[in-house]
Amino acid sequence: MGTRGERESAKDLNAAHSAILSDLMTRPENRICADCDVKGPRWASWNLGIFVCITCSGIHRNLGVHISKVRSTNLDTWRPEWIKSMQTWGNQRANMLWEYHLKSGRPKSGDLQALEQFIRNKYERGRWKRGPNDPPLPPSDFVPPESAEEKKIREKEVDRERKKRERKAREKANADALAQRESARQAAPVAAASPSLGGGLDLLFGAPSAPSAPAADPFGNSDGGFGDFQSPPPSAAPQQQQQQQ
Repeated sequence: MGTRGERESAKDLNAAHSAILSDLMTRPENRICADCDVKGPRWASWNLGIFVCITCSGIHRNLGVHISKVRSTNLDTWRPEWIKSMQTWGNQRANMLWEYHLKSGRPKSGDLQALEQFIRNKYERGRWKRGPNDPPLPPSDFVPPESAEEKKIREKEVDRERKKRERKAREKANADALAQRESARQAAPVAAASPSLGGGLDLLFGAPSAPSAPAADPFGNSDGGFGDFQSPPPSAAPQQQQQQQ
């Protein structure tokens, strides 16, 4: 029976599948049986992706499950892969495959013998099926929703790519910083070994020495010890002679 949560989850899934089937059956190409002219089909062959009437559904059951797998659209429980097949195909696209070379029309629903012969020729024998030399079947316009597992895989891939970009950015930043430090280290000795012109001459010829102060006089004279040899002051004798006269 499963837990209460599992039962509720299965009930919600069945309700979602019923809503999808109801929407598919409202489309113009699915409002008429895929094999006859009966309107409002309520049965389906999920592996063929077609909606059929109750009469054609009985003939499909006689074909065997290796050809057609029949389910009621409102009485049976559907699986996600069955729903996906119905969304991918539908009556119009399926008949573009199975009736590609059909020249005459489909039989009337009242002629059971002709109807069974038509269905067997169509699906069991593939009499009018599109062949490998025919134009390819147009792709389905259905885009299946992302499953939880697919979403998990996609998110892991996105996270892996993000980490890869961040790692490359860090490596580039570290390489740039290392290059700047190396450039600064190489430039420092060049600046120290390139003084001004005057400094270069000083390095070559030696710095000029400052003028030396005069040697101190051992006799206390400030004239360098030559005070006794200086000329005497002018004599005052001529001035005295003029006063006497």
